[in-house]
Amino acid sequence: EREQLVAGFNQTERDYDLSLTVLDLFAGQVKADGSSAALIFEGQTMSYGELDEASNRLGHYLRGLGVGPESLVGICLERGMDMVVAILGILKSGGAYVPIDPDYPIDRISYMLTDSAVSCVVSSQGLSDRLGGACQVIELDGADRERVSLCSSEAVASGVVSSNLAYVIYTSGSTGRPKGVMVEHSNLLSYLANDKTTYMENGQADVSGSYFHLSYTFDASLTSLFGCLIHGKRLVIAPRGSLDVFSEPDFLSNAPYEFLKVTPAHLHLMEGLFSAGPQVCSRIVVGGEALHTSQVRFLEASSIEIINEYGPTEATVGSSVYRFHAGSVPAGSVSIGTPISNTRIYILNSSGGLC
Repeated sequence: EREQLVAGFNQTERDYDLSLTVLDLFAGQVKADGSSAALIFEGQTMSYGELDEASNRLGHYLRGLGVGPESLVGICLERGMDMVVAILGILKSGGAYVPIDPDYPIDRISYMLTDSAVSCVVSSQGLSDRLGGACQVIELDGADRERVSLCSSEAVASGVVSSNLAYVIYTSGSTGRPKGVMVEHSNLLSYLANDKTTYMENGQADVSGSYFHLSYTFDASLTSLFGCLIHGKRLVIAPRGSLDVFSEPDFLSNAPYEFLKVTPAHLHLMEGLFSAGPQVCSRIVVGGEALHTSQVRFLEASSIEIINEYGPTEATVGSSVYRFHAGSVPAGSVSIGTPISNTRIYILNSSGGLC
């Protein structure tokens, strides 16, 4: 029994080259087809080549400010194309990004800036006043815009390697003060390598990759963000401040999607999408909290695949998955399934013994 619990249930080894980073895979997509659409936001499109050049310029600018591997750089932006440019630009400079939601209370923002000791924050004119002047602020739509635009659009030689930090995401702080979870490039790539075999299987050119509607301070958003950008897919970004992101024109006009990443709380917003007409996506990836059968009953008449993903932020987005088709919804609550590739899971009792 011990052998089965320790080894038998954890035979998940797969051969991925984890010496690479998401930047290497993104660069490969740019080289393969730089003219294809990378981002769609409020009717505007940015190609892979344009996204590459814009993020290179920001990367060079940050390098000029002294940012390099293991440097922490804050990002406080509304959802949009600049948000993606900033994330890639920080990573290309060698730094790790620290996402800060502009809607956070001032006290929480101040705590995060102080606790992380970021070297600077990439933000915008309308939001910089929420940062309290505690560190240097780079306003992408303000005084820094021209200086960034004058930087080279060529690739940034940052020297970043897979063991360097990629991001630091702060926990909710529900059991005390928020804590910054540090995640390396190799951890992120390992999760995303599993994504490719789990969520990106149909490979149709006319299908959008995913829809970015979750807050970028929530690590579940990385599934859509990098799941698309390292596989050459279109990422459709939900508009700012929308109360029902699944009724937005951009969402509907760019369907179908290979997958949608949602929390169980989002599922009721999707009920009308599957009542008639073609399916808006091939699969729904659910994470963030427990999934119950009652929340997916409305999908029973569809052929959609549901993937219940479980994993704490500390274990990089998702650690286990349970897959089923909507026509065969399991009874009761839905299992969290089995460990993803190159991941081991152990169930322990209160004394630390195997269960």
